[in-house]
Amino acid sequence: MKREKDYQNYSRLIGYAKKQIPLFIICTILCGAMVFLIFSSVGVLLSSVVGVVSGESSQTSSHMFVYIIGVFGFSLLASFSQLGFVHIEQKTQLFLRQTMLHQYLKMKESFASQYSATEVLNRLTTDVPNCTTSIGYYMSVMVFQPMISGLFSIVLLLAIDWRITILCVFCTVLNLFCSRFAMKRTRELKVKMVKGKSDTANFIQECAQGEIEIRTFGLFPIFERKLQKQVQETGKTIKTFSHLQGIRIQLYTFSGDCFTIVSLLTLGAILAGIGVIPFSNVMLALPLSDQISQMMTAFGNGAAIIKQASPHMERVFEIMDLPEESTLVEKEQDSDRFVQPIKDGNKEISFSHISFSYGQKKVL
Repeated sequence: MKREKDYQNYSRLIGYAKKQIPLFIICTILCGAMVFLIFSSVGVLLSSVVGVVSGESSQTSSHMFVYIIGVFGFSLLASFSQLGFVHIEQKTQLFLRQTMLHQYLKMKESFASQYSATEVLNRLTTDVPNCTTSIGYYMSVMVFQPMISGLFSIVLLLAIDWRITILCVFCTVLNLFCSRFAMKRTRELKVKMVKGKSDTANFIQECAQGEIEIRTFGLFPIFERKLQKQVQETGKTIKTFSHLQGIRIQLYTFSGDCFTIVSLLTLGAILAGIGVIPFSNVMLALPLSDQISQMMTAFGNGAAIIKQASPHMERVFEIMDLPEESTLVEKEQDSDRFVQPIKDGNKEISFSHISFSYGQKKVL
């Protein structure tokens, strides 16, 4: 149920940025191709060096130099695509902030005590940017770019040997399993962290506004203890969250780097020993296997990013969904008059028993 809510929030956020989707796709494809070329170039160079040393290849250094220059040129071109992600995030942030401010200024008066100006400001400056990272560069670099690079890597690995490809896919499935460790608990801690930071910021603002009263009545020790308690609780949550993140990273490092590389070298040595493939191709497959691993892990990354951004999205949408005050007067266009909109009735006005006079002289 909670997962469905997370994806509903994310779908709504994407709806606000739907005009930026074509730009996002173009920038992501360019960056994904750049990642593939950079990592594959390592394999190509390793394969060339091993091939030349072992006598399996006759490539010269000039060929490798031209290849490196080509990869560098494309990477330089693709690096400008990051400006597109910045544009997407800024445009979406602008829309969210404008909508939040509009709803906050027109909300029902009964909600004024629940949503203070400090609370709304905190959401504008903290939650809005954390929302848009899930539809900008961070989402692209952690999810979609590895997918594109991984697909290219699978195609190239299949051209080398299908058994190596199967081994790489098996290792990446193991990596995906490790990346899902304690994901539910991580999200719960993220929600608690966001709430704790918001409560602390609001409490500090309240203390600043009531500074005179606190000094006059000697309430400083009470407020200090309360603030220390909030900071300690938030600190414990952050510490636990960091520990879980660290464990997940270590599990991924072991399965993604140690296990995959050792298995790939072992299988490659066996295949090269029986003459199925040259050992230089194994060097080409090493960095590509990492890209396949990144591709599979990207699925877990996408879910994790949405889960981590969901608490921020909920806080933003909570302000955007505030009901408007139905009794607010509206200013007439091109006029200084304010009118009360009539919701029901026949919208007719009648006058009776009305008269005007100057002193004793009636004029109407």
